[in-house]
Amino acid sequence: MKERLKDFSKKSTVNHIEFSKKSRQQVMQRISGINKKSRYASWGKRALSATALIMLLIIPGYFVIDSLQNQTSNPDENVPDVEKNPPVNDEEPEITPETPPVEELENRYRDMVINQEIDGLEVVNYDSMNELVNAFTEVMSQSLAEQTADDYFREDDGNLYVNESGGPAFLNAESDYDLTEISNTQYELAQTTKTEQSGQFRINITYQYQDDRWIIQERKVNYSANQ
Repeated sequence: MKERLKDFSKKSTVNHIEFSKKSRQQVMQRISGINKKSRYASWGKRALSATALIMLLIIPGYFVIDSLQNQTSNPDENVPDVEKNPPVNDEEPEITPETPPVEELENRYRDMVINQEIDGLEVVNYDSMNELVNAFTEVMSQSLAEQTADDYFREDDGNLYVNESGGPAFLNAESDYDLTEISNTQYELAQTTKTEQSGQFRINITYQYQDDRWIIQERKVNYSANQ
């Protein structure tokens, strides 16, 4: 069987076909063209990949640069609302009080202490020490109101009476006195004066500005000048 196949192969006309030179050149050109196309396709794929990579790097950078340019051209857009619209201060400016009305306060103090409406020694317009102290605080401090009420009034059997010991020493508005500023809300007055009833004495009065008004904070009287 093998011998027959060999004989058939030798006798086959395919092995004796001769190609012309032109045919061989055409075949080689086609093969070369196919190889060139293959190389061009490979280069094209590489170039496309490189281009895509470059675009991926360039596009984010473009957006960053564009954002920075917008921030530079519109600086107000980056300013917080607090800076563009500063909060309004609703607090009223502090008002510095003027000097205390010395004579007015002294007259009111005098009226409250010695010019009460009385029937004999009984106070008519107040029923208790608490009511009297509350009225005094309109012109003097709480501590001075309590001290003044204790010194010149007494409460007995539910009634309020004036003490027979007499009243306090007062400022003489017709004589000179010194008014010294301790702070913008506190002043101190000093005066040395003389009356027929009390003789010569020195009085010191402290005025305090609180709750939008001046009051008498403290009173001190020194009778040592009589000696």
